[in-house]
Amino acid sequence: MRFNATSVAGAAQPQRLHGLAADIDRAVAAASTAQTPAAVAGVLAAYREPDELLTPAQQAGNAEHYARHLLYAHPLGRFSIVALAWQPGQCTPVHGHFTWCAYAVLRGAMQEEQYDWDAAGQCALATRVVARAPGDCVASLAGLDAIHRLRNVGAGTAISLHVYGVEGDRVATHVNRIARAA
Repeated sequence: MRFNATSVAGAAQPQRLHGLAADIDRAVAAASTAQTPAAVAGVLAAYREPDELLTPAQQAGNAEHYARHLLYAHPLGRFSIVALAWQPGQCTPVHGHFTWCAYAVLRGAMQEEQYDWDAAGQCALATRVVARAPGDCVASLAGLDAIHRLRNVGAGTAISLHVYGVEGDRVATHVNRIARAA
């Protein structure tokens, strides 16, 4: 999947995004490693309006796959903020994470398929499906304890905001830990 990083490379960002980045920076600095994802999800809960955070281009989807837009990369590599725009039916692969993460649904009807890791079979076993609506915030630590797949189940474009504990230039390669589903 192509990764759009033009928003970090100088495009004008909505002012509210700068406030979000500063609030996340404070949360990451104050939280323990185990508490960081939940602390960041708590910050995301206060930022629910996509029009205040994203340009129109960052809200546009891609007909072939969900579109990822790197919005902010912390200068010391502590975290990156990424917007995902999803056309109807688009989904991620089944995956865990190499890093902590938190996400919020900003627009649309999303679905999160959750899985447990079967160490003996070296595969992910589907356990449940959770509807995710605008305002829902989710957090997880790195590893295979929170394997999932996200999907836009609505009729229009869905937008979600993700924060990952990696440097901006590593978002495309060091976030998703792809898991084989049984």
